[in-house]
Amino acid sequence: MSSPPKHLEHGFGSDQPLQASNPKSRREVSGTGTQSSRSPSFNEDLLVALTLEERLDIEHDEKPVAKLARMLSVRSIISTTSSFASKMEAARKGGYLGMYRSIGAGTCGIVFEELGTVNAIKLAKTDDSQLWNDYQFHTMVREKIMASPIKSENLQVPKCLWFAKSDDKKWWDLHRHRFPDQSRVERPRDVLCTERILPIPKELRHAIIDAWCPEDLREKAKAEPTNRDCLIRVYLGKRRRDPTTSRPLKMFQLRNYNLHVDQIMELAIEEYGEVAENMGRALAVLHWLVATDARDVEFVLGSAPTPKPVPLAAKDVVGKAPRSTWEEVTSHNFKRRAIRLWLLDFNQCRPISRDDESVKKAVQAFFENDPYYPRPLTKTSTEQRLWTKFKAGYLEAA
Repeated sequence: MSSPPKHLEHGFGSDQPLQASNPKSRREVSGTGTQSSRSPSFNEDLLVALTLEERLDIEHDEKPVAKLARMLSVRSIISTTSSFASKMEAARKGGYLGMYRSIGAGTCGIVFEELGTVNAIKLAKTDDSQLWNDYQFHTMVREKIMASPIKSENLQVPKCLWFAKSDDKKWWDLHRHRFPDQSRVERPRDVLCTERILPIPKELRHAIIDAWCPEDLREKAKAEPTNRDCLIRVYLGKRRRDPTTSRPLKMFQLRNYNLHVDQIMELAIEEYGEVAENMGRALAVLHWLVATDARDVEFVLGSAPTPKPVPLAAKDVVGKAPRSTWEEVTSHNFKRRAIRLWLLDFNQCRPISRDDESVKKAVQAFFENDPYYPRPLTKTSTEQRLWTKFKAGYLEAA
């Protein structure tokens, strides 16, 4: 194969804008001549698809681990032929706008996407006040994290939108029909609406399967519809079980996929030291500003559309030396998705103060939580560095 065009050498993880190889081919693809009747949106979609096809050809021989190391970066931008915007349009045209589709479940609720929107609907499993507790702490955590020095590109908290009580007859009369039959909503329960964390794009899902799924299960895993709702739990404090002592897998599940520290070490992604540091900062904010033990919170990798274009102000341009500004002004695009670390699930959070008993609660919650946080006194230098970074981030923010 001949060498790739210069603008295609960077791969999916690049922030390079999608463009044709030269002005002539761009005119040919986009149909800007006088005889073209194609709409601009059609031209843009066609250009993205053709350029993506070129990239896929170039990267066909890239090994799964190398591809994962590039795409699992929390700074990566992944171009994908699948489009959340297209799903929205399909929901509108198919008459499914506003209907609910199950995308997962947690300890206190079943989670649905609201088709045609970017909303997630959490339906309580029990009659207690866990979902209201989630609502209260979620709003506090988002406010404090956004006001902290933690940058949004390093950690995001979904918007928390509204709450509907189980005895809110008006809401249930208007919305009960939207739940799918299989959810078995036998009677009204509390409902919490938040911003949906978009799933991991197809290219990254398939790279995970190619790298870590048993060969005999790969095609089935790629075709499994529930695997499209993929979020990745970042376990910096736990290794995988030894496969020689574990039972053979019968299925490979990507909903809430656990990315363990030994897998991160295998990929040699240095920036996960920064991930550990930002986890430490976030936990300090929860302890000392929100005043919660942070019991059972989760840190997951999900995706987000690249942001809306914001033109630079005159003060950032006038009188400055010429420079490229395309990275500073990106376009909002569901076909170009940024991989981001998200903090969520606050239903089990408990309030604490600054006394000894509260410190014990916080320590207990730290060790009883799923192993997102690095652990002290670990066996390898890499794991110890993650702990050192986590500790430094916590102490800095505290």
